[in-house]
Amino acid sequence: MKRVVPKKNLLKNLIFLQENKTITRRTVEGMFRAFVEPLLNSPQEGLVVYRLLDKTPYQGLLSRLKYIDVKLIDYSKETAYKQNVWEDTEFLCLLTQRYGIVFIWDFSLDAVDGYAGYYLKFNSRLLDDGFNIINDNSKISLKKYMEKFRPDRRDNDMLNSVMLNLFDMYNSQTQEAIAADLERVEADKTLEEKTGYDKKTRYIAHEIKNQLSICELYAQIIRKYCSKNNIEAETIDNAVNCITKAVSMANNNLISLKTVDENKLEPANVQELVKEAVSLAEIYLKGKDIRLKLVNKIDTEILADKNKFVSVLINLIKNASEAFCLDEGLETEDDKKEKIISVTTAQEDMFVKIRVTNNGHPINEPEKIFDEGYTTKMTGSGLGLVICKKDIEDQFGQVRLIKSDESETEFEISMGIV
Repeated sequence: MKRVVPKKNLLKNLIFLQENKTITRRTVEGMFRAFVEPLLNSPQEGLVVYRLLDKTPYQGLLSRLKYIDVKLIDYSKETAYKQNVWEDTEFLCLLTQRYGIVFIWDFSLDAVDGYAGYYLKFNSRLLDDGFNIINDNSKISLKKYMEKFRPDRRDNDMLNSVMLNLFDMYNSQTQEAIAADLERVEADKTLEEKTGYDKKTRYIAHEIKNQLSICELYAQIIRKYCSKNNIEAETIDNAVNCITKAVSMANNNLISLKTVDENKLEPANVQELVKEAVSLAEIYLKGKDIRLKLVNKIDTEILADKNKFVSVLINLIKNASEAFCLDEGLETEDDKKEKIISVTTAQEDMFVKIRVTNNGHPINEPEKIFDEGYTTKMTGSGLGLVICKKDIEDQFGQVRLIKSDESETEFEISMGIV
């Protein structure tokens, strides 16, 4: 009887070729969505093969794939391949005439705890490396699909720009792995130091939640008082609603302190998010004689953590309002011009651009604006824009300063459409 010798996991070898870069589970899920969504938005004939140890985060996407013209092969089941040679390695491979992807990841590598090593190639001959390994260990021949679908790299500007943008973002995950190493070093401090820090964090969060509860309580008292006495005032209603929303957002941020993987990404309507942020931010314009112009007609969805996205936009509007009062008491002729803040939304290819501009004082050192500790305000901490940048990048977006001169200062948030 012929002895069967199990084959090695060659997919892991491909991961090592990518110099052991690492990403989080949340990032894997985001990449999976980013690669599949273009096919769902522009259905065409193609091939999608995948192996997932836990399908829960991907169920919605997988269900939608069943209704378009693609050959869908699930290697999560043992019946689909000859031998179990892939161990804990998972993958998503996609081929169409427009674009192709080989994305392989593995959380069992000896890398940083909780991170996966990964291999990623798209629209190149190197796609064959991953497909050949899978085909050699499959009961289903992929050769005919590999021959039929060859991505056209010349006529694919839109999708290639999306992929290149994502690829640059994924490389930045290396820094995330470094940060995790530093956290592990920090965790090796004495138990007394670590416990003291944990207690302090919990105490502060507890006290803040107590104060927020008081705000929420009085908001309800005001609402009931107005109802009982038949007081109808739009200003009061708006104020109470803003307090309730702000308290809810603050509470969610406090809850997120309990976990490292705190982002809750889900499809969200851009128009509604921007409208909510502007409504909450208007309080910062009261009494400042600033005109707010809103052009918000993009009715599409992005993948976002709603609370964090709204918080970032509020922060940018608040900063814009403060650009008019850097030299209080020293009014110049320039300061007498009309003060304007503009919030606009626009769609460019597969991205939504949200721009916040003001015609106030320019930023003196724009190259330092996202540096931790840098601030132009007397009482500033230098953390606001640092947090904004991190929060948007955690949602697979980008925030940047477009320009800052004597005419205007403009910030831009860029988010992928889902």
